[in-house]
This record gives sequence, structure tokens and C-alpha cells, in this order.
Amino acid sequence: MWIPWEEAPRRIAEFPPPGSELALVSGALDEARAWAASRWKLVEAVQSDAGGPLRLWKPSAAARWIAEHAPSRVVDLGCGQGRDAVFLADLGWEVVAIDHLSECRELVENLRLRYAPEGRIQVRIGDVKDLLLAEPYPYVLASRLHLKGLLEVLQPWTEFEGFAAIEVAPNKQGPESNSAWEITPLSDGLWAAQLLGFCGG
Repeated sequence: MWIPWEEAPRRIAEFPPPGSELALVSGALDEARAWAASRWKLVEAVQSDAGGPLRLWKPSAAARWIAEHAPSRVVDLGCGQGRDAVFLADLGWEVVAIDHLSECRELVENLRLRYAPEGRIQVRIGDVKDLLLAEPYPYVLASRLHLKGLLEVLQPWTEFEGFAAIEVAPNKQGPESNSAWEITPLSDGLWAAQLLGFCGG
């Protein structure tokens, strides 16, 4: 999928955060290239991992780590504009995407229709500390989610022996040690936490 230059202002939700990589197709207008270069690191477009349309953004490192496993069920806490949820749904994952901002529902659905029309995504609006699921999930995605006591917040969402993929913003501290979890650093700013017990609180 590509975004025509004249549609860029209306479809800004499909762009990566400023400072991230942005893929431009060859032959982009000089005006578009200058506009994009002032906000992002420019790279060439890549083919979708599931053989779908070209996309102009990349999923988080946490979502890519989850995608290395066989498709299952995943909850994306703090889903934002839905890039990670759509990426995983496109690969066959059943996704629950949660955010506290009401506009996320429309953003996620629009992105799903463009990039993963067959994908299964349920969007829920609310605070992750207050929402309840019928059952915990085998995988939890927490990419740049800023919550104090993050592991305690993630525990009710995660199946026993399930995994939370945690990615923190640059210059932020990773998850604090917690006896209920086995925490494995994967790369700079990315951790896998496996729930192996329960802690009170």
C-alpha cells in the first residue's frame, strides 16, 4: 500500500513516529521527499511480511518478536494507531487492541481495512488497569507503554507461562525485577517476560 502525496495529511496515522524510518517508493516528488526527510529517516519501501500490499511503516521490535512464534492470541496494550495489531492480524494472529483514546477504534479499523482486510482485531477502549478480559492471553504486547509497576499491570492479562513482549522508549528503564516473571533481555530496549508465578498485590 502506498499513500499518494495529496492524501498524506489525511492519513498521517499511517506514518511512523517522527525520527523513525519511512519508506518512500521510487519516483517520489521532490516536495514529498523534502517534507518526509524533515521528519523521518528515509528508506526504500519493503514488501509486506505476509505477501500483502506495500506498507510505509514497520511494526515495533516487540511485535516482530511475537511474530516469530506460531500465530495465536495476543493483546496489544496501548495499541495507539494500531500498527502492531494490524501487523500481527495480517500474519494470522487473533488480536485484542486496547487504548484509552476513543479515536483509536477508527484509526485501527481504517489501518486494518488497508493492510489486513481478513485480520481479526477487536478494539477495546479504556484504561488497561480497569478493563477485564474473559481470560488471559498467551502473548501480551506492551510497546512503549508508560505505566508504573508495568509487570503487575501485565500479570492479569498474561496466561501462566505466557509471554509479555516489553519495549521501552529510548532512555527509559526496562521492567523492574519481579519474582513472578522470568525476564530475558532480547536487544536494546526490548525484553521478553514469561509469567511463571503470581505475586500478591
